[in-house]
Parts: sequence; structure tokens; C-alpha cells
Amino acid sequence: MPLNWEAIQPDMARFLYAVYTLLAFAITVFLVIHIMGELIRQVSKRNDDLWRAQ
Repeated sequence: MPLNWEAIQPDMARFLYAVYTLLAFAITVFLVIHIMGELIRQVSKRNDDLWRAQ
């Protein structure tokens, strides 16, 4: 265990911040992809139902 915690803490903080940023970005991208997929599915179903009703 190092005795000088100030020398190690900033590197660890940068690493954790980078991991947090990447995970937050990935989760946001996956969420947007999922929402767009659901929206396309709903619009397609609505259009199909409308086409069958005509």
C-alpha cells in the first residue's frame, strides 16, 4: 500500500471518471436506440392497422 495517497488518488479519479463517462454514454446510446426501435414498431403497427381498415 502506498504511503502517499495524493499521488495515486488523482489517477484513480481520472480512471473512474473515464469509466463513468463511457458507461453513461453507452447506456444513453442504447436507450435512444431502444426508444427509436419502439417508436418505429408502433408507427409500423398503426400504419398496418390503418391499411387493413381501409
